[in-house]
Amino acid sequence: MTTKTHSLFSQSVARCRGLRSFSERPQFTLLEQRAGLFRRATPGFVKPDDTPIPWIISGFSSSIKLMKRSASSAAGGERRGEDGSKKPRPNEKNAEGSSKTEHSTSDKRTDKVEKVLPRKLTGKLSVVLLQLPVESTGADYKAVNVRNALKEVREVVVQKRLVEKAQEVLIMLPEIWNGPYAADAFPNFCEPIPEVGEEITEATRSLHELASVCRTFASEGSITLMAGSIPEIDKRGRIYNTSVTVCNNRIICKHRKVHLFDIDIPGKITFKESETLTAGDRVSIFDRIVAAAPGPKDMMGVERIRSDKIRFGVGICYDIRFPELSLLMRAEHGAHILCFPAAFNTTTGPKHWSLCMRARAIDTQCFVLACSPARNTTGQGYQAYGHSIVVSPWGEILAELDEKPGKIELELDLSEISEARAGIPIGMQRRKEVYRLVGAQSPTPDVPQLPGN
Repeated sequence: MTTKTHSLFSQSVARCRGLRSFSERPQFTLLEQRAGLFRRATPGFVKPDDTPIPWIISGFSSSIKLMKRSASSAAGGERRGEDGSKKPRPNEKNAEGSSKTEHSTSDKRTDKVEKVLPRKLTGKLSVVLLQLPVESTGADYKAVNVRNALKEVREVVVQKRLVEKAQEVLIMLPEIWNGPYAADAFPNFCEPIPEVGEEITEATRSLHELASVCRTFASEGSITLMAGSIPEIDKRGRIYNTSVTVCNNRIICKHRKVHLFDIDIPGKITFKESETLTAGDRVSIFDRIVAAAPGPKDMMGVERIRSDKIRFGVGICYDIRFPELSLLMRAEHGAHILCFPAAFNTTTGPKHWSLCMRARAIDTQCFVLACSPARNTTGQGYQAYGHSIVVSPWGEILAELDEKPGKIELELDLSEISEARAGIPIGMQRRKEVYRLVGAQSPTPDVPQLPGN
């Protein structure tokens, strides 16, 4: 104990002159004993005269009271206030059946907002969006599309893992990339897809080789493949437009398109997904662990390793036009990044594509990733708008392609999420006593925790 510390202690004790009445309280019997031990264990310490020591920190009194109350509560005793009056337990009811505790104020209007900010995100995530051409003619169009996707994914994986040594990579494919986007064609190339937590098998031809490539080059789950969407057929013969996310050859997220694309714009486009597809009924999220900036050094001078848990929300194309879904993923499930495999057309795309993506980014203060197929150069069949895009939590377009085949490679600075939410804290300013957004399903969707991530 240094001389300076002794001096500070002596000054604090000196300020307590005239407070002898405090020493008469039962809780200070123990404190006086501790003070005596402190004096005996500290060479050179001299207590000024015989002033009783109510200890330096007045909070000690409150701490001891709290310990006494906890002990009394554990023993089944009564809870009493400082004046000795009996206090009700949190769940104790009065004669009228209502709780007397101050916590039961849910029916009272309050303008107070709980201001609890999460730890600032500091990690970075490498993302690659592949805007693939889609072959829709010929006897073997599906195999052609799978081979093309496999080639592109393999090149990205090798580049990111072996050349750039990227720690965490998300690869994203478009909506319906393995066949033509046509309601009457979906039954011709649909596939069974395992459930979340299960491995990809050869029965899912379009995904099996892609998942294997990612697993071969990945280490500790460092590559996550959001394999766009493909037509899925379940055991009852129902067909869905399903997005599958894979890591370590296991499915970590499976989203069935909630809002089916049924539109009719006279003289422009008519499309009815509901003619062959069944709508999904769940919100879909998944988590990944991303290396963060080192924390403060410990006592040995070693920087502490830190990581950020990032939550992704998934929708498909037309889902983005319904802000409630995105808001639910953000407000109720804590999403940081929203991913939308999407195929807007040449009628709605120029008017609404970037506008929708930016609106959802601003609504939720999330990164928004939207990956589209490239436009069909033959002019036949469905004409995708293209223009795969990445939008920041501030609503800024970070990258956007044109209609031709291509890819976006970008490193997301996750600190932008924290900065946007701290600067404009809409998440803490919602008036839940006036309005509330509630999902119709269970409060928290299943989020699998896989080894390595």
